[in-house]
Amino acid sequence: MKAKALIDTGSMITIILLGLLKMARDKGVDLDKWVTMMDDGADTQVDDASRNLMSFLMVIASAIQVEDGDTAKVQMHI
Repeated sequence: MKAKALIDTGSMITIILLGLLKMARDKGVDLDKWVTMMDDGADTQVDDASRNLMSFLMVIASAIQVEDGDTAKVQMHI
């Protein structure tokens, strides 16, 4: 699936919206084939820019490719 995304090179973690995964599933993407569940995400403690504690559902890994660029396996927090 192709989607536009912001690459924030200053971030400590990578975050993916649950809505993007739902959209992929609705378009027929087999998430079990493309996504590996890594962790439940509960142990991750991250503050946003306003110093509010963020919470995550889980950590996943998937291959990500920048358009016309290389592919890398990336861990992402949902």
